Amino acid sequence: MEFATHQNHCEVIPQTVAVTGATGAVGRQVCLGLRVAGFHVRAVGRSAVGLDIADESVVADLDDTRALATAMSGAAAVIHLAALLHINNPGSDIKQKYWQVNVAGSRHVCEAASECGVKRVILASTINVYGSAFQQGVVNESTAPCPIDWYSESKLAAEEVGLTFPNVTIWRLAAVLGRGLKGNYRTLLKLGRYGVLPCIGDGSNRRTLIHAADLSRLIAAELKADPSTQRIWNVCDSTIYSLNEILASIREATGGRARILRIPRNMTRSGLGVVEAMFHAVRRKAPVGRWLVDKMCEDVAVDGSALWRELGMAPAVSLVDGWRDAAGELNLIETLESARHCQRAA
Repeated sequence: MEFATHQNHCEVIPQTVAVTGATGAVGRQVCLGLRVAGFHVRAVGRSAVGLDIADESVVADLDDTRALATAMSGAAAVIHLAALLHINNPGSDIKQKYWQVNVAGSRHVCEAASECGVKRVILASTINVYGSAFQQGVVNESTAPCPIDWYSESKLAAEEVGLTFPNVTIWRLAAVLGRGLKGNYRTLLKLGRYGVLPCIGDGSNRRTLIHAADLSRLIAAELKADPSTQRIWNVCDSTIYSLNEILASIREATGGRARILRIPRNMTRSGLGVVEAMFHAVRRKAPVGRWLVDKMCEDVAVDGSALWRELGMAPAVSLVDGWRDAAGELNLIETLESARHCQRAA
């Protein structure tokens, strides 16, 4: 466990907020956004690398209760972002890791915060906990979760842990756009820069997103507002996008030259089934499979308007500007104006 401070000692220290998972793509942006909003930010991570983005830092593993106590000491609020994220087609050994990091780790953070007298904890969860409930249409906070994989099961279990502590609020995050973007959206951005955007199926399936700057604004506003009696919130921008709209916005953000390549869903899924069978025959795990088609074609429509109404706010970063911000960080395009707009929004 290590403790470091990066503050100017002549300054009056404002409200301290500890952020776990501070070196992750979302955590870094949240730390920066909270500092802009006037908070004194304490970055918490597994190693000291990258923790200099905050006013001070603490190195702490989620299973190190003593280090977590140091991380929470004197904090007015904790934003718990540290987690083992979704892994496509995971191996059988991953389930235990999900429970160790996402469930036990969340319990340790909540316990440390409670013991240190932290008044408010925001525990980051995921809209993936709704799982098969997406088949019913647009979901909201009253929709019963129905997770379908180990990741979302572990996050729902972490929510249940968090709700046993009276000062914990659950935020179910949509996919977060911005710098440090990872996963399928990162791949799409790169493909868009090189002239092609693949679309499996007709592109009518829906997605829900939020830019990191808007997420940071929401967190800052929540911490400045009186606590609400509602303890679970969906966190996304106010628009539900079709995949076609997302691809069109990526094309615009990357220069407008990319061609959307339509790929038949059933044919693709059948072909990947053959690939899976070939790898299975030689006792190897296929790098791609039918799960990829299912993931790209799933309908994920979430109503996240309640939190915006509660805080009297509206999203500030457009979808196109969000993609431009992420693409600029990947050195795919020049995005000075979009980056400035996202910084102003934060």
